[in-house]
Amino acid sequence: IAENEKVWNREELNAFLVANIRRFQPDVILTQDFEGEYGHGAHRMMVDAVSKMLEPAANASQYPDSAQLYGTWNTPKCYMHLYETNPIQMDWNKPLSSMGGKTGLELARAGFREHVSQQGFGMDVREGGSTSCLRFGLYRTLVGEDVAKNDFLENITPEAVRALNPQAYPTPTPELTPTPVSTPQSTPEPAHPPASPL
Repeated sequence: IAENEKVWNREELNAFLVANIRRFQPDVILTQDFEGEYGHGAHRMMVDAVSKMLEPAANASQYPDSAQLYGTWNTPKCYMHLYETNPIQMDWNKPLSSMGGKTGLELARAGFREHVSQQGFGMDVREGGSTSCLRFGLYRTLVGEDVAKNDFLENITPEAVRALNPQAYPTPTPELTPTPVSTPQSTPEPAHPPASPL
């Protein structure tokens, strides 16, 4: 990480990360392995920053410029790739109707092919082995431990997210029903004046 800090300014990275957490308000953050999968320095620096910036993103006194711009955000869950504590194994071989019947694995591989600088080095999206793309660990949860251990959104409910971030979901002001105001009724003028007595 120290070598990478010669390339990327750590404080700028932290501020950028906090600003983006606050701006996009994720329910769940997924990030790299602490060892950078295969020692990749930028991966290692990013996962280290994520692990240290979750709490500051929820604190308005830290990085106040982005707090003023976006408000704060307390992310309910964070998973790290290959993290051994609270492991989760995803099943990315189920066809997804929302993705035209493609599986999560097919989508991950298609995404990787777009990562042009990484092509030609023998790297791939692997569903097995020591760097399996299916293996994560629950690094942080504010909504309870996973039980099913196959769903990143387990325990994420609108109520739970709102409870952690009440400032982002202000209590709506009840609409007041206007009180009807009675309008005085005027007596209509007779069409013809009354006949005068003789």
